[in-house]
Amino acid sequence: MSCNTILTVLSLREKYLERKLRYEMKHPEADLQREAVKWMRENLPDMIIFSVPNEAAFRRVNYFRDLGMLKGVSDVIVVGLEQVIFIEFKSETGRLSVEQRKFKAKVESLGHTHLVIRYMSDLKRFFGFPASN
Repeated sequence: MSCNTILTVLSLREKYLERKLRYEMKHPEADLQREAVKWMRENLPDMIIFSVPNEAAFRRVNYFRDLGMLKGVSDVIVVGLEQVIFIEFKSETGRLSVEQRKFKAKVESLGHTHLVIRYMSDLKRFFGFPASN
């Protein structure tokens, strides 16, 4: 392998790492969701916990909408024995979109719980755990 090839590979790797860091810094909601899902799976083993990655479908909206994608759906859904909990993760300053507010209202009108979580301590308290757990 020539020196130019090695330098090109290193340069590409450096650009990749910079993009990855910028992405991670701009997505505090994704970081919170990742931490929350991990915590819930460790501490709520009898519940089914799954995400609904609607944002991944934006490029092919019509296709995924025909398959059942719904605007405003919560980030994570938790299914327990007698309850379904819909969780939307937001940064400290994040706000629900119009679609998310409509979805929240519909979920609550059907008698289910819809949470907007900004901090792990709020999630832990909701499930009856001390905030420090």
